[in-house]
Amino acid sequence: MLQCAYEECKANEYEWLKRIRNCLQVNGLGSNWSNKSILKKSYVKHVIIQRLQDQHVQKYREYINLNKIFSKTKVLSICNREWSKYEMRPYLRVVEDPQIRSHITRLRIDSNNLADCKYRSFRFKDQESDICNICKEKETVEHRILYCKADRVTKARNKFFESMSKSVPDINNRISGNDYLMLRLVLNVYPIDKENANVIGIICNFIRNVY
Repeated sequence: MLQCAYEECKANEYEWLKRIRNCLQVNGLGSNWSNKSILKKSYVKHVIIQRLQDQHVQKYREYINLNKIFSKTKVLSICNREWSKYEMRPYLRVVEDPQIRSHITRLRIDSNNLADCKYRSFRFKDQESDICNICKEKETVEHRILYCKADRVTKARNKFFESMSKSVPDINNRISGNDYLMLRLVLNVYPIDKENANVIGIICNFIRNVY
């Protein structure tokens, strides 16, 4: 089919043929346009598919690196450090509850039910402020997880540390006062102790109670 398109293009410069040629060139496959000898089934199945996958990953990484939104907040900066790896995030495998996975994902990509996100979203036109009703501070993901003084959130945070200290005795020494480690632990469901399955459950309960 590609060879027929090439032959047709030599006689007539149709717009649809130009688009095929441009698509090949953009994806590093320009040589395939006129080189009939390489258009074998095995080549198309392996080399071309691999080249398209490589181009996709490259564009994905360029978008992450060039888009300023990924350095806008502490949460997105933390997630950005691991987004350079083009692979499924571990929390998607270890968290079995689909609702909790959804909550974590929404917190990670800053598309959630917090005032700051709703205030910036065109979907919530009635949201008049990005301020937390209790703390009178900007209600971001970091604020909700780390600082919010609402009774429900404070109780969930205290229970989180109490439960974690039983499973990981030195947890307070390891993450106390370190916002980065706390956010990394919660948003990545990062197993401080990989042999302790309770950690994942504790993090999931915390997410469920603060979202």
